[in-house]
Amino acid sequence: MQTRVGPAAMLLLWLSAALVSQPVEGVHRALSVSVKAKWNGTSFLSEAAEFLADESPDLFWRFVGDLGSLSPPSGDPESECWPLILSAASAHLDAHTAQMLPLVLASRQHSARLEAFRQLRATSHPASHSESCCLVDVGGVATAATADDLPTALATAAAAAAAATTATTWSVQLVDVDHVYATTAATPATSATPATTVPLTVVLYGPPGARCTLQLHAALTVAAVEQQLRYVYRPSGPPTGGTCAGELHACASLGISGPLMLPGYGVEAVLKNMEYSAMDDKARQQAPGGDADSDAPDAPLGSAAGFDFDVLVSRKSHLRQELLTMRDHLLRSDDESEGALKVWDLKDLGLQAAQRVAQADDPLALLTEISQNFPALVSSLSRQKVNATLRGAVEANQHMLSAGQSFMLINGLVHDISSPDYYALLNRMRTEARLTDALSQTLGLGDESVQRVLTVRASASGTPVRNGHARA
Repeated sequence: MQTRVGPAAMLLLWLSAALVSQPVEGVHRALSVSVKAKWNGTSFLSEAAEFLADESPDLFWRFVGDLGSLSPPSGDPESECWPLILSAASAHLDAHTAQMLPLVLASRQHSARLEAFRQLRATSHPASHSESCCLVDVGGVATAATADDLPTALATAAAAAAAATTATTWSVQLVDVDHVYATTAATPATSATPATTVPLTVVLYGPPGARCTLQLHAALTVAAVEQQLRYVYRPSGPPTGGTCAGELHACASLGISGPLMLPGYGVEAVLKNMEYSAMDDKARQQAPGGDADSDAPDAPLGSAAGFDFDVLVSRKSHLRQELLTMRDHLLRSDDESEGALKVWDLKDLGLQAAQRVAQADDPLALLTEISQNFPALVSSLSRQKVNATLRGAVEANQHMLSAGQSFMLINGLVHDISSPDYYALLNRMRTEARLTDALSQTLGLGDESVQRVLTVRASASGTPVRNGHARA
């Protein structure tokens, strides 16, 4: 089922986030700010089911039914459940869409939806929320906690439905993100339809993969066909009372511990002390050959060229003077090398940084390092050679873009980055993955052929294309 509620709307409806400040200890005065939800994390197993629901309702119901055969981890659940969940969900997906699954789960994109299901159960049935692992709401007039209780609850609700004058007296209000089991009885009532012919709505609350969920799901799928019920499943739990301990799959608890950290939000601020004090320089005259303060036994020595001299001196205290000499030499060498840079050495610095990132084994990690420590890496970057291919690509892009302008292409189409939305980017990438899989599966095209088709699409949409590839 496709979710039509955007991330921002879900946050406003279901979230209340708290800012948590964590000052970093040490000499560096920094402030890390993260955004946490007021509820604990949700199960990765449940989030995997929601991922499949976004792709297709059939995939969701198939996955829920197959969880009964999901093997438990043979060792530590913390380390083995993640690949088990990915493998079980990916078995229902095409190749490119399956590649998006780990990223979406790690981003906790569906956690707000699962929290909404939990709150719906807690609001509608507050007493049972901590008493039973699973709960079936039958028409809003009867409940069942086990498969054995289900026939009685269905009979009670059917009697109430037969005596009702309007459908609203015994039906359950559904929401857009509900998972409705597809049967011919799921047709909504109209003004010309008698109230007694409206299908009875039955809502199952329970953790995916739990023993009671599997039993109730099997019973309700049969009843939905035989008794013309509208069967709705809302994954939720485990409840607060901990009654699911013997019912849950071993991997159902992965991801639920601790407050949920919301990805895509946060800031790191480095604070600088702007208070200056007038000092008498005469009291800080340096002795020849070194810094008097640095030679003090308890004075911090700092670092140079990647060496932490405080650590070195603590480990080799008998070599303190030799280490001080080494530090001074490295500092002088850095000063000399930085002083040797001329203006013309910096003219291609942007290209050189891009070349270094493009050649890295982990480009994103290096891009982060360069972005955060650029001044310290200028000397090294200035010696990077730039190949003709990168230089030509940059020159071609400069015909489309003005200096300092940024843009992003996904499969050749421009993606708006003027107001970044992490979850919108994820949804766009999932759409492109579905398209790629459809071209591969339907037309039997290989990856290179799919790329050429997408290039034609980008060209037809007006995105500039050069040498068979969209310019990025």
